[in-house]
Amino acid sequence: MAAHAAAPKSSDVVFTPGELQVIALKYPAGKTIDAPFGLRVMFTCVDDRRFFLDPDPASDVERALAALGIGAGQPFRLTKFRQPKGGHRWVVEPANGSHTQNHVPTALETKLTRSVEMARNGEPFPPPAVVAGTGSQPISPTASRLMGAFLSAIDAISEAQAYASRKGLKITFTAEDIRCCAISAYINTCREGR
Repeated sequence: MAAHAAAPKSSDVVFTPGELQVIALKYPAGKTIDAPFGLRVMFTCVDDRRFFLDPDPASDVERALAALGIGAGQPFRLTKFRQPKGGHRWVVEPANGSHTQNHVPTALETKLTRSVEMARNGEPFPPPAVVAGTGSQPISPTASRLMGAFLSAIDAISEAQAYASRKGLKITFTAEDIRCCAISAYINTCREGR
C-alpha cells in the first residue's frame, strides 16, 4: 500500500532540463507514495532534501544506480533531459565520472563502454546484447567495438575541449575530428583483440 504524499518543501530538489544535480540518497530506493495526481516515487537525499519521480522513470533511475554500483550515501549526478518527441529522460552518472554534462550516456552506451573495457583487458566479449525497451537488435562484438570507439572519442574530445576552455583556449572540435579519433581507437582495439 502506498503512503500518503508529504507536502512539498521549498528545499526539495528541483530539476531543470539539462541541468545536472549532484546528490546522494539517504536510502537505496525510493518510496512509493500516493500523490494528488497518482502514484509517485519519493527519493530522500542524505541532506533531507527530496525529489519525486513517476514510477517508470524512478525504476529506470534505480536500475541505473544498481548497474553503476551506487548505494545509499554515495554521490552521483542526475540530469533530466527533454525528449524530442515529448516527455523526459533521466541520466545517472557517477559523481566522479569522466562524462561531461553535455555527454548523455544511455543504457546502450554503458553496455558498449563495458564491452570496450573488456576488450582492452583481454576479457572475452559477452554474448550479443539487447538493450531492454529500445527495440534494438542484438549488438555484435564488432558493432560494440566500433560504437565503443565513437563513445570514447566523444568523451575524449569533450574532456579535451572543456580542459582547453578552462585554460582560456578557444578550441572547437568538429564531427570530422570525432570520426578520425573514433576510427583510430577502433583500429587500435581491433589490433589489441588479435
